Amino acid sequence: MDLYIDAFSGISGDKMVGALLSLENNFDYLKEILSTLNLNNEYRIELNNKTINGIYSLKFDVILEENHHHEHSTHSHSHRNIKDIYSLIENSKISERAKSIAKDIFKIIGEAEAKVHKKNIEEIHFHEVGAIDSIIDIVSTAILIDKLNINNVYSSAIPLGNGFIETQHGILPVPAPATAEILKGLPVYSTDIEGELTTPTGAAIVKYLTKEFRELKNEKILKIGYGSGTKDFKIPNFLRVFLIEESQNEYNDTIMIFETEVDDMTGENAGFLMENLLNNGALDVFITPVIMKKSRPGFLITILSKIEDKEKIIEIVFNNSSTFGIREYLVNRHVLKRKSREVFFQGEIIRIKEGYYKDKLIKSSFEYEDIKRVCHKFNLSFNDVIEKIKSLISENSF
Repeated sequence: MDLYIDAFSGISGDKMVGALLSLENNFDYLKEILSTLNLNNEYRIELNNKTINGIYSLKFDVILEENHHHEHSTHSHSHRNIKDIYSLIENSKISERAKSIAKDIFKIIGEAEAKVHKKNIEEIHFHEVGAIDSIIDIVSTAILIDKLNINNVYSSAIPLGNGFIETQHGILPVPAPATAEILKGLPVYSTDIEGELTTPTGAAIVKYLTKEFRELKNEKILKIGYGSGTKDFKIPNFLRVFLIEESQNEYNDTIMIFETEVDDMTGENAGFLMENLLNNGALDVFITPVIMKKSRPGFLITILSKIEDKEKIIEIVFNNSSTFGIREYLVNRHVLKRKSREVFFQGEIIRIKEGYYKDKLIKSSFEYEDIKRVCHKFNLSFNDVIEKIKSLISENSF
């Protein structure tokens, strides 16, 4: 089962827990497992219904026994460091997978706090993170991700909010420094919403869990959950999550295309560049002859790449070509569901790639390198090998 996070109004720990509980009523289970953290005298949890703009959602609250409030930046209890938190998690009875998730999320925040304050992570006494409510939010998220058997998590881009917030360090801009540090390298965008849409806890949760930041694609939505926040904004303050299942037919994904023209490179140089790109993650590279300014013949170099390989691709092109500039843009592509199988021809393995559309096999192709190997080994022509393999497949009804 996969999860999609629709973070149009940001993400925080309490909104994440509420949304996951909205997918499936695991509240009693959650309370039972959380009790093994041995923090029962410090807090209690509540789950309440909340309607926002007519939409039913769940509000998850951690109530501190000392002041009965759940506001992340105003607690006065003692702080815990990373070792204290790891000890709490390790000595609990939550699953090994949930322990690993929770500890890794805390590590993300600890590293961000350490960098912001110019300290080692062991020296950090967590503020937001060490607070009881943040501990419960993160551990609850880990427990519920495990309970729901979530394998892959995808997310929309993350909004930041605007303005300033009051913290234990005084007035700070949105996003807070630790939040900004955590979100480095992730797709984010500013909004005109006054307030903190994404908290450090929420940022760390989405950073750790998310496999890919993208829009919903060709997936089947199985369930939808809504987890509400505490504050009121001019947009609905809830987190929406989808339990999804990948379509069994074609699927869509988003890739990057890079382009550059050059008129002062040799063919050898272009060939070296292409080989280097393909060996370092490029999905495809092709070179088209073009006539450039001053009527000079040149090359249009086009590279297809995964989004996460962007920086590597740009570096290779700049270091191995004569260009001074590269264009980039995102494109959606439609890809058939693929299966692979093998057949044996005179003791040699031939791999076959099959493409399915709406559960129907519509095309297949043989792996070129396998065909080439058989041609050389048995001194056969390319067409002869193809025809013999097709005949073999037909006779044996593979």
